[in-house]
Amino acid sequence: MMDGFTLRKKDTIWFVVELLLLLYLFLPRSGETVIVYSICKAALLDVACVFLIIKFVPILKSGNRKQAAIKITIVLISIIVGLIAARNPVFDMINGPESMKVSNITVSHQNGTAGIFTSHYYLFATDSEGHNIRMEISGDDYTALEHTKAADIKYYENSKLLISYIKQ
Repeated sequence: MMDGFTLRKKDTIWFVVELLLLLYLFLPRSGETVIVYSICKAALLDVACVFLIIKFVPILKSGNRKQAAIKITIVLISIIVGLIAARNPVFDMINGPESMKVSNITVSHQNGTAGIFTSHYYLFATDSEGHNIRMEISGDDYTALEHTKAADIKYYENSKLLISYIKQ
């Protein structure tokens, strides 16, 4: 207790969740901090999975085989979804960023139904081996790359997020 203020574990958890959500919503979708965006996105999904386990598993009665099967299913699905969500940012941190030359660049803007937070910008291009790639970019990169046909890009392979580019 500090001068009449008690910090409970639940308050700390909600503060962390709110911080993750704010970072996810306001961090740019490309640039040097894009790995933080990717980690926040995965962490929010992981928190949701833990919430499912904590909130819904104790509700189910013990002793009943059907209830036990539902508990086990909720836990297993939550763990699998959590691991899948964390996979890309973890591998990106282990492997680090990659570079490649791309051509035939086009950019796309997709509006969602919930306003500014559901707007997404994408870069579509062809790599030097002829493979088509797609990665999420920021609105600023959308504007800057709108009339560019080729570039050297630095990106995270697993998350498909752009770090930087040099126009050619």
